[in-house]
Amino acid sequence: MRSLLSVIIAYIGSRLVFGLFEFDYNLLGDPFHIGKLTIDLCVFVVCYLAAY
Repeated sequence: MRSLLSVIIAYIGSRLVFGLFEFDYNLLGDPFHIGKLTIDLCVFVVCYLAAY
């Protein structure tokens, strides 16, 4: 249960951070870009670890 809650908080937190910096990357809708994917995953992992 704790992991699921951490994933939800990390998702919301990463979307808020990206909204503040006007960063938008959709893995399924946008062309593949390794730099943007790395930023997206790293921010999500940091938010997850902070929430856990």
